[in-house]
Amino acid sequence: MIFYFSATGNSRFVAKVLADHCQDELVCLNDYLKNQSKGEFSSEKPYVLVAPVYAWKIPVRVQDFLAKAGFSGSRKWYVVVTMGGSSGAAASACQTLLEQRGMEFLGFQDIRMPDNFLIADRMLEKSQAIEKIRASLPLIRQTAERISKGEHLPSKEESAKDRLLSGMVNWGFNHFMSKICSFTVSEQCVRCGRCVQDCPTGNIRLTDTGISFGDQCMFCLGCINQCPTHAIDCKGKGAQNGRYTCPPDEEILSER
Repeated sequence: MIFYFSATGNSRFVAKVLADHCQDELVCLNDYLKNQSKGEFSSEKPYVLVAPVYAWKIPVRVQDFLAKAGFSGSRKWYVVVTMGGSSGAAASACQTLLEQRGMEFLGFQDIRMPDNFLIADRMLEKSQAIEKIRASLPLIRQTAERISKGEHLPSKEESAKDRLLSGMVNWGFNHFMSKICSFTVSEQCVRCGRCVQDCPTGNIRLTDTGISFGDQCMFCLGCINQCPTHAIDCKGKGAQNGRYTCPPDEEILSER
């Protein structure tokens, strides 16, 4: 069983490639995270988690899901993450969390994908994003092959810097980023409700005059990146750096 959480599509794409290769069931976690539903699952095949790295660790709500959901059948787990830069010490954090639940950790693989953190970086054009994802396809397929054979994924060395990034820096990101970078909504908002539906924490509400934001944001930036009218922004960074969503599967996988 392959679980995935995805805000702008990168982790969904990787999970789909893994599921197709392994002939395994694909389960989207977005609604589970939004409703804070722990869920009960059973699989004879190893479990696989695919999720993005936010500030050098998997998102807090994904961690909560792993800690609280019910898993029966297999006790074996793989973790595959998507990232724009570095995964820090996310591997050891995932291993610790899963082993505390009595699971057998079979390894961790980070996959470099186009960045969606528009607060800091310029977003790639669609053609550039496709080429970057295609460059990662051999590693994604190699990972799928290892998982299908039940092999351990290669171990990852973690430095003191990695542990700092996934520790104190990640803590600061989760506690202060949403307070520092407040969201704005322009007159372009047509109240379509897509951001409300897609928000993985239920942090956005539709009102009589537009949309409003709560205090449960985990800064996935899906609302900014996927707004069809580009009405949502954060300190003008979307207008400045552009927006990103993973290109359609068929365009990535088509013959060049």
